[in-house]
Amino acid sequence: MMRAFRAIFAFTLALALAGQFSACSNGDDYLYDEEQSTFIEVSAEMAFSFDSSSTRAKSDTLTPADTLIFIANILPSKSIKIKRYLWTMDGETLSYDFSFRKSIEEPGLHKIAFFLETYLGDTLSDTLSLLISNPPILDENKFIPALHSQGLPTSGGVSFAWDAYDPDSIAALYYHFTIEGIVDTVVPEQGFTYWGDLPPLEHLRWSVQAINEFGFASREKIHGDFFTRGGIGEAGLTGAVTTSAATSGSGQFDFGVNVTVRDTFDRVVLTKDFPSNNLTTRPFAVSPLSAGRYSIEVSIPEYPDFAGDTFDVTLQAGEVLDLDTITLRDTVRPHIAVLAAGSAFTKIDTLDYSDTLKFLVLDSGTPSSQLTVSAFLESTLLTETAVSGDTFTVILPSTARTWNRRLLDIVAIDASKNKTVRNYVIEGADSWFRSNPNPTLITSDSVRLYILDNNRYGFKPDTFYFHFGNRKIAQYANDVPLYSQTFLKIEFNEGENTIMSGIRYTNGITQWKRWTLIRNNSTGGSP
Repeated sequence: MMRAFRAIFAFTLALALAGQFSACSNGDDYLYDEEQSTFIEVSAEMAFSFDSSSTRAKSDTLTPADTLIFIANILPSKSIKIKRYLWTMDGETLSYDFSFRKSIEEPGLHKIAFFLETYLGDTLSDTLSLLISNPPILDENKFIPALHSQGLPTSGGVSFAWDAYDPDSIAALYYHFTIEGIVDTVVPEQGFTYWGDLPPLEHLRWSVQAINEFGFASREKIHGDFFTRGGIGEAGLTGAVTTSAATSGSGQFDFGVNVTVRDTFDRVVLTKDFPSNNLTTRPFAVSPLSAGRYSIEVSIPEYPDFAGDTFDVTLQAGEVLDLDTITLRDTVRPHIAVLAAGSAFTKIDTLDYSDTLKFLVLDSGTPSSQLTVSAFLESTLLTETAVSGDTFTVILPSTARTWNRRLLDIVAIDASKNKTVRNYVIEGADSWFRSNPNPTLITSDSVRLYILDNNRYGFKPDTFYFHFGNRKIAQYANDVPLYSQTFLKIEFNEGENTIMSGIRYTNGITQWKRWTLIRNNSTGGSP
């Protein structure tokens, strides 16, 4: 604890001076006045830095490699009359500075004190406690059972052993030992025997870490595994599945796995689903199986874009074959389509202007929350977001409403970094010409298609266009603002026909209008 002492400063005139000034002085001025005394406080602290946010402590446990800052605080200030000051460690001088940086390399418990002596003979001090200890060392290469040990008993006890030591030889060691899902305990010896029953043909994992009595854990940790034996003639299979989404560093989502086992006649011997476990790598185990040759297929039913993988294996009696980690890859790019009324997959690349555009974005290798979709209006990012319910909505800014055509790019990237880019042309929001109404119904032998230019800017028409199917009809304007053409009914298909009317001006500006012509033969007979 910080101890504070009251140092009383009294000032007395020398006897020789007292006689010299006795005639003009008041003797009461030289008497001790308690109200003029000053409290002096000394405190010692240690921290890892001088930063104001750094935690300061009176006691701590550190390693020899740690560097500390020792800080002496004196109140009211260092301007008091100090005769000497110093730091000591276990009674030996450590430093003559108020504050200094140092690492203590000698293991053990240390008492570090700061002492201050005034010219009046008062001594003030404060003490810190510091425990220095190296972490224990665990030999990662010496342990039993060895990695991937086969045929360990399911009853009668399984023994584990390892090697560790404390480099300081001052602390007792303990060991945190686990068998995954079965045992989690602390033991004082370098070994443990599990006497309970274990499941047959199971891949079990265990671990151990050394910890000294001061709470320092070894940097090393043993991770071991083993397989238990099965019945006579029985074998097993184990492994794990991860995805190209996980290995790409972007897709962190869980998934379930299906394992199907077929014999040499391609008959299904066993099929088993392993549901998601909130991990990006899904382990699986299949047993018991009779010893022999099999074909093993692993797949992810929830995300079929990840192609399944098949292995031909030979299983030995009494053993479990470990297929290790299998990576399933997704090479299928996301699908993008315009979401329009009456058709979820409208195959068009020219869109009429609208304040809000909707697109269908589908991918079977990524949860919708991990499918990144972006919209760029002429290379300027409009929005970037995850898809909600397979629908991606683009709200065009008011600046996009112009008379000219604009370019819109929709970019979708799935969790495996597969990328799809769809380019669209958005027609001008302000139309300068009139054409046939949408839709146009025909029941006669012919239809009159027309374009009437009415631009208010004085642009001179150059060419009029009509597109339908693979046909394109163009007619030069010849300074005539109205262009019309009569087509025989036989030119169009029964039902809906998409027609594009267009006009190009001499300055290069082109405008288009899309509309539907419906041919109905119900009253007109065969074409």
